[in-house]
Amino acid sequence: MPSQLDLMMVSSQNLVESHGQLPAEAFSYHDLVYLSFKIRPPKAKPTIVMRRSFRNFDNDKFMEDLSDIDWETVFAANSIDDKLNIFNSILIGLYDIHAPLRPIKIKHLPAPWLTNDIKALMSKRNAAKGKYKLNPSAANLIKYKKLRNQCSRLCRDAQRKYIHSSVDQKNTGKTWQFLASLGVGRQRQHVSHATDLDGLNKHFATTFSFDSLIKQSTLNHLRSLPVHGAPEFQFRTATAAEIKSHIFAIKSDAIGCDGISRKMLIAALDYILPILCHILNFSLTSASFPRAWYKAYIIPIPKVLNPLTPSNYRPISILPFLSKFLNVLFIKNLAFT
Repeated sequence: MPSQLDLMMVSSQNLVESHGQLPAEAFSYHDLVYLSFKIRPPKAKPTIVMRRSFRNFDNDKFMEDLSDIDWETVFAANSIDDKLNIFNSILIGLYDIHAPLRPIKIKHLPAPWLTNDIKALMSKRNAAKGKYKLNPSAANLIKYKKLRNQCSRLCRDAQRKYIHSSVDQKNTGKTWQFLASLGVGRQRQHVSHATDLDGLNKHFATTFSFDSLIKQSTLNHLRSLPVHGAPEFQFRTATAAEIKSHIFAIKSDAIGCDGISRKMLIAALDYILPILCHILNFSLTSASFPRAWYKAYIIPIPKVLNPLTPSNYRPISILPFLSKFLNVLFIKNLAFT
């Protein structure tokens, strides 16, 4: 009889290919239930994004130009805003020369299972196809089909192996993240063109207002509490080694409104580490936070299927990479005390 103990729940019955239960007499009194789910990633729609092109990037020339930069203006600046603005301007100007921003058309989903050997075989297949089109002989057709079939088999096997290794992870969050990278799962909802963006921005910028009497009574209570004889808190400056380790520890590749990515910083880290150390420590010791780091890209994410009001959205902030790193230093200072 059908199992009433071990159940599998699905939200899309039309995607269920087969299901049932099998006896497991060798090791259990319960039958094993199984379900085969039809998962076919949706075909990606071509999108155009602005990204830095590293196709013709010459690392030796980049390092040579980087080593010639005079960073004295950063050290000589009097405010944290001036220091950061000068640093950003120099670094972005250098990358504009060696890896300029260009519109890139993305046609396909990522395919990390494509190894260099498979890509080389695909090039041979394409060359054989071109040769057959120019000279449609039986020999050229046989050669092309042989390479095509070999390429299809290798791609299928590599894709299956990669998917199995990724799905078999113990971390459920990473598994869903991997499936999302393939286009599987709930599709991202986009903000409708009819949405009042100004109203949405005003809603996100509105802060919760406290009752003035409650606020004042709370402050008075805190002031009345006894003060312990603990030493005055002061920020501890970070070493270059700490800053380097924290930069590598932050894995986010999101690019904030300053246009500087993690990849850009790591590529130039050997030369810019002393400058980063100076800027971040100056922010700590002078108790000043750069105005540029108060800015963020805000992405409205619908909380319901058909959002009608601003409250139906929640904001996701894309902060500048270095601002995240300064937050890490704040936390480390508090933990150190």
